Amino acid sequence: ITPLVVGIVGFGLKDSFDRSLRREELQLSNVREMRQLLVELQADGATPEGAQATALTISAFGRPAVGPLVTTLATGDEVRRPAAERALRAVGLTVPEAVCLPLVKVVDNRSGRFTWLTHLSSLRLLGDLECQQARPALSRYRQLLAAVTSPDKLSLLESVIDQSVPPDMDSVQQLRSELDRAEK
Repeated sequence: ITPLVVGIVGFGLKDSFDRSLRREELQLSNVREMRQLLVELQADGATPEGAQATALTISAFGRPAVGPLVTTLATGDEVRRPAAERALRAVGLTVPEAVCLPLVKVVDNRSGRFTWLTHLSSLRLLGDLECQQARPALSRYRQLLAAVTSPDKLSLLESVIDQSVPPDMDSVQQLRSELDRAEK
């Protein structure tokens, strides 16, 4: 009986190892393919249509695409940011938890690493994807925005929002509108 048990356990371990190895090979292949797409997305002179197509292709990688797409959302311009937002929405339709958690971290971040435009996109996506785990972060964000009642109070956002694109009262109102929509 001992050789039979050892044989079964050995076969199980070999099968598990083979699956793990295939999974790692697939991830490496995905990284190579995604790398080229990310280079295309970040290339100078990207058109809205080209950026959109590339970002949606990246979204097909699912969960592994979320990190690079959130980075593009945070660092992208008026062409790349909307493309990344659409791609994150596409990923979120199949694996919402993979997208919700990083976006909660964006709106909950108090280091000033993200522009108000990144916050706006994050709020919009949290609402679109109905991220229930975002509720506490959205509540904290509401408290923050509630304190900004006039232009002289915009300084309250300096430590929270990257000032490379400084928010004004109009942008605060846009953030409030998206927050209202996200909390419904």
